[in-house]
Amino acid sequence: MSYVFGVLAGLMLLNFDRTTTSAWISEFGRYLGFAALTLLTAFSKEDMAPFLGLTATWSAILVHHRTQSLKPALLHLATALAIISLCYAASILHSSLSNSPVISGEGVYKLSEPLRNVATNLAFYLSMHQASRLLFLIFALAAAALSVSSIRIPELRPVAFRLIFVIACSLP
Repeated sequence: MSYVFGVLAGLMLLNFDRTTTSAWISEFGRYLGFAALTLLTAFSKEDMAPFLGLTATWSAILVHHRTQSLKPALLHLATALAIISLCYAASILHSSLSNSPVISGEGVYKLSEPLRNVATNLAFYLSMHQASRLLFLIFALAAAALSVSSIRIPELRPVAFRLIFVIACSLP
């Protein structure tokens, strides 16, 4: 689930540069949606934070390219990074208050055998679960379909490029 919520949050963030209106409520609603998806990914699993940080940086570059001004891009980056930081801080706080094995050092997170436990955790996190493979395949097929469609419909090219960027950044 973390992957789905993270990719959707990334896509939402990458579309901030496509704003056609400067209405405050529209921006607030977008940031609120991004915060909700980021919170869901943070509580699902703590593995998408680097991806979201990279996506926030790229999104700020896109905002700068659209506006030709550094101030809105830096404000956007600061807001996105603050949202990501707060969501992951809430997840870590929840883990510590609920005595999560990650925080308490139980099971494979036990500190008495760190070399074996680190190797076990790396093997687990670097391998893709069947559901993750299926989700990755769905996003890859969507990117391929958008790329092919963008040959005839040029307006789809930015969406296709963004989806390809998100998929490439989220590779396990």
